[in-house]
Amino acid sequence: MPSAQNHRDRPRSPIDPLDPPSQPEILEAEILTEPDVAPPPPRADSTPSATPTEPPTSQSLATITALQTQLQHDQRRDRRRLLAHLQDTENRLLGHLFSLYSQTDRLERKLDRLLVERQARRSQRSTLALLGLLVLGIAYITVIHPSLRDRPSLPNPAPPSSPTAPSPVAPVTVPPQQLPAFFGTPELAATPNRQQRVAGRNTSYRVTDVYRVRPVHPSTGQRSRSECLGKSLEEIDAQNISGCVAHRGVDVGTPIGTPLAAIAQPDSSARVECIQQPPWGTYAQIESQSLPGWTFIAHHLQTCRPGIYPAGSSFGTTGTAGTGPHLHFGVKYQGRWLAPPLGFTSWILAGEKPSQPPATKS
Repeated sequence: MPSAQNHRDRPRSPIDPLDPPSQPEILEAEILTEPDVAPPPPRADSTPSATPTEPPTSQSLATITALQTQLQHDQRRDRRRLLAHLQDTENRLLGHLFSLYSQTDRLERKLDRLLVERQARRSQRSTLALLGLLVLGIAYITVIHPSLRDRPSLPNPAPPSSPTAPSPVAPVTVPPQQLPAFFGTPELAATPNRQQRVAGRNTSYRVTDVYRVRPVHPSTGQRSRSECLGKSLEEIDAQNISGCVAHRGVDVGTPIGTPLAAIAQPDSSARVECIQQPPWGTYAQIESQSLPGWTFIAHHLQTCRPGIYPAGSSFGTTGTAGTGPHLHFGVKYQGRWLAPPLGFTSWILAGEKPSQPPATKS
């Protein structure tokens, strides 16, 4: 379809009655000849412009007043219902409290009654016991005692003898100066020398160290003062010299687990006390009433069982908590250290009092 611009540019021809103008030409002619047209009035359904609010009418005020009155009425009704509910709850709680109080009162009265009955029964039993004792006393005085008095006395039987039971050995006080007579030989009363043999159970052991002042401790590296060197422990103790590395015992090389025996006279016993001494292991302290004043100490044990043992019974075994597998054996008399005699050193290993020193052998 030709546009309006094409019709405008086309040269006009005289009006021909047989050729009427087209619709675009008619519209163009009307627009050019028509004066300015006012805009159309707004539609009825369009958004109205803001208008001032009309004041409320008397009907609206009446409605609001009615609503407020109804609201106040509802609030008063709800308040009355809430107060009634609270009052009812309070009454129920008071009823429960009164019920509990009455039950508690009944229980207290029942408990008091039971206590009174129990006390009465206890008093009755005590009275019956006293009456029974009184009756027994009267019966003894009137019947039993006269019959015993008139009864002829019988000779007391002699206590049964036990010829097979060994009689215990009386304690023997043996001061250090009497040890040669006690052991029967001076060699067993003297302290052993290094490399000397000590008799045990079916074997003998070699002495590896003796009762002396050490220049240096083999484990800790502690050194003795110069005043200590060249002196015996007896001289150190007599002169009260300090700072000395004292080896107060005899070391006997033994395999680990060698049994040790309680030192006591035959048919007697010894008390063994086991004491922990880290890092040197456990040591045992042996005392016997059959050898009063003497205390024997065995160090570096693998096992030790405290208690009271018959003479010669095993209470523990040697270990290796010191400087290798060995027994460190020490002796005290009345609390003072002594050089361990060979006889006691052999006694703890052999389980019996030795009568002669072992033969020297390599």
